[in-house]
Amino acid sequence: MATVANSSNQNITWQVNGTTGGDATHGTISTTGLYTAPASVPSPATVTIKAISQADNTKSDTATVTVTAAPSVTVTVMPKRAAITTGQAQTFVPTVTGSSNTNVTWEVDTVPGGNTTVGNITAVGVYTPPTSAGVHNVVARSTANTSVTSATSTVAVTDLAGVFTYHNNNSRDGVNTKEYALTTSTVATATFGKLFSCPVDGAVYAQPSGSPTLRFLPQNTTCSSSPPSTIAFMLSTPTPALVQLSGTQPARFRARRHVR
Repeated sequence: MATVANSSNQNITWQVNGTTGGDATHGTISTTGLYTAPASVPSPATVTIKAISQADNTKSDTATVTVTAAPSVTVTVMPKRAAITTGQAQTFVPTVTGSSNTNVTWEVDTVPGGNTTVGNITAVGVYTPPTSAGVHNVVARSTANTSVTSATSTVAVTDLAGVFTYHNNNSRDGVNTKEYALTTSTVATATFGKLFSCPVDGAVYAQPSGSPTLRFLPQNTTCSSSPPSTIAFMLSTPTPALVQLSGTQPARFRARRHVR
Protein backbone atom coordinates (compact mmCIF):
# COMPACT_ATOMS: atom_id res chain seq x y z
CA MET A 1 0.00 0.00 0.00
CA ALA A 2 1.32 3.43 -0.92
CA THR A 3 0.01 6.88 0.08
CA VAL A 4 0.72 10.11 -1.84
CA ALA A 5 0.80 13.30 0.25
CA ASN A 6 0.29 16.89 -0.87
CA SER A 7 -1.27 15.98 -4.23
CA SER A 8 -4.74 15.30 -5.50
CA ASN A 9 -3.25 12.76 -7.91
CA GLN A 10 -2.99 9.58 -5.88
CA ASN A 11 -1.99 7.31 -8.77
CA ILE A 12 1.07 5.07 -8.32
CA THR A 13 3.39 3.29 -10.73
CA TRP A 14 4.59 -0.01 -9.29
CA GLN A 15 7.88 -1.70 -10.11
CA VAL A 16 9.58 -4.97 -9.16
CA ASN A 17 13.41 -4.78 -9.34
CA GLY A 18 13.10 -1.76 -11.62
CA THR A 19 10.57 -3.31 -14.03
CA THR A 20 7.15 -1.71 -14.16
CA GLY A 21 4.58 -4.37 -13.32
CA GLY A 22 7.34 -6.89 -12.63
CA ASP A 23 8.10 -10.06 -14.59
CA ALA A 24 7.83 -13.84 -14.37
CA THR A 25 11.31 -14.23 -12.87
CA HIS A 26 11.00 -11.82 -9.95
CA GLY A 27 7.23 -11.67 -9.51
CA THR A 28 4.54 -9.33 -10.75
CA ILE A 29 2.64 -6.45 -9.17
CA SER A 30 -0.76 -5.04 -10.08
CA THR A 31 -1.76 -1.39 -10.43
CA THR A 32 -3.26 -1.63 -6.95
CA GLY A 33 0.00 -2.89 -5.41
CA LEU A 34 -0.78 -6.61 -5.16
CA TYR A 35 2.48 -8.54 -5.49
CA THR A 36 2.43 -12.13 -6.80
CA ALA A 37 5.56 -14.20 -6.23
CA PRO A 38 7.14 -16.11 -9.13
CA ALA A 39 6.70 -19.86 -9.57
CA SER A 40 10.27 -20.46 -8.36
CA VAL A 41 12.55 -18.65 -5.94
CA PRO A 42 14.55 -15.94 -7.77
CA SER A 43 18.27 -15.37 -7.27
CA PRO A 44 18.76 -13.41 -5.14
CA ALA A 45 15.60 -14.33 -3.21
CA THR A 46 14.97 -10.76 -2.05
CA VAL A 47 13.25 -8.44 -4.54
CA THR A 48 12.62 -4.69 -4.32
CA ILE A 49 9.15 -3.22 -4.70
CA LYS A 50 9.09 0.45 -5.70
CA ALA A 51 6.12 2.83 -5.64
CA ILE A 52 6.52 5.95 -7.82
CA SER A 53 4.16 8.92 -7.67
CA GLN A 54 2.61 9.72 -11.04
CA ALA A 55 2.16 13.31 -9.93
CA ASP A 56 5.93 13.65 -9.45
CA ASN A 57 8.05 10.70 -10.61
CA THR A 58 10.99 11.94 -8.57
CA LYS A 59 9.07 10.93 -5.47
CA SER A 60 9.10 7.25 -4.57
CA ASP A 61 9.57 4.72 -1.83
CA THR A 62 10.69 1.09 -1.71
CA ALA A 63 10.09 -2.11 0.22
CA THR A 64 11.71 -5.52 0.02
CA VAL A 65 10.12 -8.95 -0.23
CA THR A 66 11.94 -12.23 0.36
CA VAL A 67 10.57 -15.12 -1.66
CA THR A 68 10.80 -18.60 -0.12
CA ALA A 69 9.89 -21.96 -1.55
CA ALA A 70 6.36 -23.11 -0.82
CA PRO A 71 5.99 -26.41 1.05
CA SER A 72 5.82 -29.32 -1.35
CA VAL A 73 2.32 -30.77 -1.49
CA THR A 74 2.13 -34.55 -1.46
CA VAL A 75 -0.83 -36.90 -1.62
CA THR A 76 -0.86 -40.53 -0.53
CA VAL A 77 -3.75 -42.98 -0.63
CA MET A 78 -4.42 -46.16 1.31
CA PRO A 79 -4.82 -48.94 0.51
CA LYS A 80 -2.38 -49.21 -2.37
CA ARG A 81 -4.02 -52.41 -3.59
CA ALA A 82 -7.53 -53.73 -3.10
CA ALA A 83 -9.45 -56.80 -4.26
CA ILE A 84 -13.24 -56.80 -4.29
CA THR A 85 -16.17 -58.40 -6.07
CA THR A 86 -18.63 -56.63 -8.32
CA GLY A 87 -21.06 -56.42 -5.41
CA GLN A 88 -18.66 -54.83 -2.93
CA ALA A 89 -17.44 -51.28 -2.32
CA GLN A 90 -13.94 -50.13 -1.34
CA THR A 91 -13.06 -47.03 0.68
CA PHE A 92 -9.82 -45.21 -0.15
CA VAL A 93 -8.35 -42.79 2.40
CA PRO A 94 -6.19 -39.82 1.28
CA THR A 95 -3.48 -38.02 3.25
CA VAL A 96 -2.34 -34.57 2.09
CA THR A 97 0.82 -32.92 3.45
CA GLY A 98 2.40 -29.56 2.70
CA SER A 99 -0.86 -27.60 2.65
CA SER A 100 -3.61 -26.60 5.04
CA ASN A 101 -6.02 -27.49 2.23
CA THR A 102 -6.32 -31.26 2.54
CA ASN A 103 -9.17 -31.67 0.06
CA VAL A 104 -8.78 -34.00 -2.92
CA THR A 105 -10.70 -34.99 -5.99
CA TRP A 106 -10.81 -38.58 -7.21
CA GLU A 107 -10.19 -40.21 -10.57
CA VAL A 108 -10.70 -43.76 -11.80
CA ASP A 109 -8.68 -44.70 -14.89
CA THR A 110 -8.10 -40.91 -15.40
CA VAL A 111 -11.88 -40.25 -15.37
CA PRO A 112 -12.81 -37.65 -12.71
CA GLY A 113 -15.28 -39.33 -10.37
CA GLY A 114 -15.28 -42.45 -12.56
CA ASN A 115 -18.27 -43.73 -14.52
CA THR A 116 -20.34 -46.88 -14.93
CA THR A 117 -17.66 -48.49 -17.12
CA VAL A 118 -14.69 -48.13 -14.75
CA GLY A 119 -16.60 -47.71 -11.52
CA ASN A 120 -17.66 -44.62 -9.60
CA ILE A 121 -15.96 -42.97 -6.63
CA THR A 122 -17.52 -40.47 -4.26
CA ALA A 123 -16.02 -37.26 -2.89
CA VAL A 124 -15.10 -39.14 0.30
CA GLY A 125 -13.29 -41.95 -1.56
CA VAL A 126 -15.88 -44.74 -1.62
CA TYR A 127 -15.40 -46.73 -4.82
CA THR A 128 -18.27 -48.71 -6.33
CA PRO A 129 -17.11 -51.11 -9.06
CA PRO A 130 -18.78 -51.68 -12.42
CA THR A 131 -20.80 -54.81 -13.08
CA SER A 132 -17.96 -56.39 -15.06
CA ALA A 133 -14.62 -57.71 -13.81
CA GLY A 134 -11.27 -56.03 -14.36
CA VAL A 135 -8.46 -53.99 -12.81
CA HIS A 136 -8.82 -50.24 -12.34
CA ASN A 137 -6.55 -47.43 -11.17
CA VAL A 138 -7.58 -44.91 -8.53
CA VAL A 139 -5.75 -41.65 -7.80
CA ALA A 140 -6.44 -38.65 -5.57
CA ARG A 141 -5.64 -35.16 -6.85
CA SER A 142 -4.83 -32.27 -4.51
CA THR A 143 -7.13 -29.27 -4.79
CA ALA A 144 -4.40 -27.08 -3.28
CA ASN A 145 -2.10 -27.96 -6.18
CA THR A 146 -3.98 -29.69 -8.96
CA SER A 147 -0.75 -30.82 -10.61
CA VAL A 148 -0.09 -33.13 -7.65
CA THR A 149 -1.66 -36.59 -7.54
CA SER A 150 -1.16 -39.66 -5.42
CA ALA A 151 0.53 -42.77 -6.66
CA THR A 152 -1.88 -45.14 -8.34
CA SER A 153 -3.89 -47.48 -6.15
CA THR A 154 -5.10 -50.56 -8.00
CA VAL A 155 -8.43 -52.20 -7.35
CA ALA A 156 -9.01 -55.67 -8.78
CA VAL A 157 -12.68 -56.40 -9.36
CA THR A 158 -13.78 -60.00 -9.83
CA ASP A 159 -17.16 -61.46 -10.70
CA LEU A 160 -16.21 -64.78 -9.09
CA ALA A 161 -19.24 -66.12 -7.23
CA GLY A 162 -17.03 -68.04 -4.82
CA VAL A 163 -14.81 -71.09 -4.42
CA PHE A 164 -16.95 -74.00 -3.33
CA THR A 165 -15.11 -77.12 -4.48
CA TYR A 166 -11.69 -78.75 -4.57
CA HIS A 167 -9.25 -77.09 -7.00
CA ASN A 168 -11.76 -74.35 -7.83
CA ASN A 169 -13.97 -76.22 -10.32
CA ASN A 170 -15.36 -79.62 -11.24
CA SER A 171 -12.50 -80.16 -13.69
CA ARG A 172 -10.11 -80.11 -10.71
CA ASP A 173 -7.53 -78.22 -12.76
CA GLY A 174 -6.91 -75.56 -10.10
CA VAL A 175 -7.40 -72.71 -12.57
CA ASN A 176 -9.13 -69.56 -11.33
CA THR A 177 -9.92 -67.67 -14.51
CA LYS A 178 -11.45 -64.83 -12.52
CA GLU A 179 -8.35 -63.94 -10.50
CA TYR A 180 -7.39 -60.30 -11.05
CA ALA A 181 -5.58 -59.29 -7.87
CA LEU A 182 -2.79 -61.88 -7.76
CA THR A 183 -0.37 -61.45 -10.65
CA THR A 184 3.32 -62.02 -11.21
CA SER A 185 3.92 -58.37 -10.30
CA THR A 186 1.90 -58.36 -7.07
CA VAL A 187 2.94 -61.77 -5.74
CA ALA A 188 6.42 -60.75 -4.61
CA THR A 189 8.29 -60.82 -1.32
CA ALA A 190 7.79 -57.07 -0.88
CA THR A 191 4.02 -57.24 -1.23
CA PHE A 192 2.95 -60.82 -0.53
CA GLY A 193 3.74 -63.06 2.40
CA LYS A 194 2.60 -64.53 5.68
CA LEU A 195 0.26 -62.25 7.61
CA PHE A 196 -0.22 -64.29 10.77
CA SER A 197 -0.27 -67.78 12.24
CA CYS A 198 -2.69 -69.56 14.58
CA PRO A 199 -2.58 -72.75 16.64
CA VAL A 200 -4.80 -75.64 15.48
CA ASP A 201 -5.74 -78.99 17.01
CA GLY A 202 -4.73 -81.29 14.17
CA ALA A 203 -3.19 -81.64 10.73
CA VAL A 204 -4.65 -79.18 8.24
CA TYR A 205 -5.16 -80.18 4.60
CA ALA A 206 -6.46 -76.86 3.41
CA GLN A 207 -8.55 -76.00 0.40
CA PRO A 208 -9.19 -72.26 0.08
CA SER A 209 -12.90 -71.64 0.02
CA GLY A 210 -14.96 -68.51 0.28
CA SER A 211 -17.85 -66.45 -0.94
CA PRO A 212 -18.51 -62.70 -0.95
CA THR A 213 -22.11 -63.44 0.05
CA LEU A 214 -21.25 -65.73 2.99
CA ARG A 215 -23.20 -64.47 5.99
CA PHE A 216 -21.99 -66.60 8.89
CA LEU A 217 -18.36 -65.56 8.49
CA PRO A 218 -16.89 -62.31 7.13
CA GLN A 219 -16.17 -61.94 3.44
CA ASN A 220 -12.99 -63.45 2.00
CA THR A 221 -12.55 -66.42 4.29
CA THR A 222 -10.39 -69.46 3.75
CA CYS A 223 -11.85 -72.66 5.15
CA SER A 224 -10.26 -76.03 5.79
CA SER A 225 -10.89 -79.23 7.71
CA SER A 226 -8.72 -80.31 10.60
CA PRO A 227 -10.31 -83.13 12.60
CA PRO A 228 -11.98 -82.73 14.95
CA SER A 229 -12.56 -79.11 13.89
CA THR A 230 -13.43 -76.98 10.87
CA ILE A 231 -11.28 -73.88 10.56
CA ALA A 232 -11.94 -70.57 8.83
CA PHE A 233 -9.31 -67.88 8.42
CA MET A 234 -10.96 -64.44 8.52
CA LEU A 235 -8.89 -62.54 5.97
CA SER A 236 -11.06 -59.43 5.71
CA THR A 237 -11.08 -58.49 9.38
CA PRO A 238 -8.95 -55.54 10.58
CA THR A 239 -6.82 -58.00 12.56
CA PRO A 240 -6.24 -61.37 10.83
CA ALA A 241 -7.89 -64.07 12.89
CA LEU A 242 -8.94 -67.68 12.94
CA VAL A 243 -12.37 -69.07 13.76
CA GLN A 244 -12.30 -72.68 14.89
CA LEU A 245 -15.64 -74.49 14.79
CA SER A 246 -15.67 -77.51 17.08
CA GLY A 247 -18.24 -80.27 16.93
CA THR A 248 -20.00 -82.45 14.45
CA GLN A 249 -23.44 -80.83 14.25
CA PRO A 250 -24.15 -77.19 13.28
CA ALA A 251 -26.25 -76.65 16.39
CA ARG A 252 -23.30 -77.56 18.59
CA PHE A 253 -20.64 -75.49 16.83
CA ARG A 254 -18.68 -73.24 19.15
CA ALA A 255 -16.66 -70.39 17.61
CA ARG A 256 -13.25 -69.67 19.06
CA ARG A 257 -11.21 -66.69 17.88
CA HIS A 258 -7.42 -66.84 18.02
CA VAL A 259 -5.27 -63.84 17.15
CA ARG A 260 -1.51 -63.68 17.00
